[in-house]
Amino acid sequence: MAARYALALALLAAACGGREPRVAPGAFVKLRYSVAADGKPYHDTPGPIAVRIGSGDLLPGVEARLMGRRAGETVSFSLSPEEGFGAVDPAKVQLIPLARFGAQGAGLRVGDKVGGALAGGAAAEGFVVAVGSAGVSLDFNPPLAGKTLAVSAAIIEVRRE
Repeated sequence: MAARYALALALLAAACGGREPRVAPGAFVKLRYSVAADGKPYHDTPGPIAVRIGSGDLLPGVEARLMGRRAGETVSFSLSPEEGFGAVDPAKVQLIPLARFGAQGAGLRVGDKVGGALAGGAAAEGFVVAVGSAGVSLDFNPPLAGKTLAVSAAIIEVRRE
């Protein structure tokens, strides 16, 4: 299998005049990646995914570290919280009166995902971080906010169109 893959890469290089396409803005890239947050596995792609560089499908910090790479390369790197999903914003943790949840409120547990609204009315999903007699504390920060991310990406194909 590895020999066939190496042969395919060699044929691709020959077809490109020895200049395999590199990851650049606008390129289509097929890759697999995994993410760990603060040392704990968080996400693995179930199979290869295809993205256009610059479309917003990947975090800018991920795209920056893929730039100039070629098919067949694997890269591993860390993203600081600022390069990933930002710092935790305390304003996005809100105490909601238990009565606003109706019958659902009695079954809420820490870690549950709940639909809600941020201050100002924007719809969002939040995670229950506390349940008490005063209400339910919901965290509307992205789940990976404030976390250092370890990313490993295997580039399978690069196409320029």
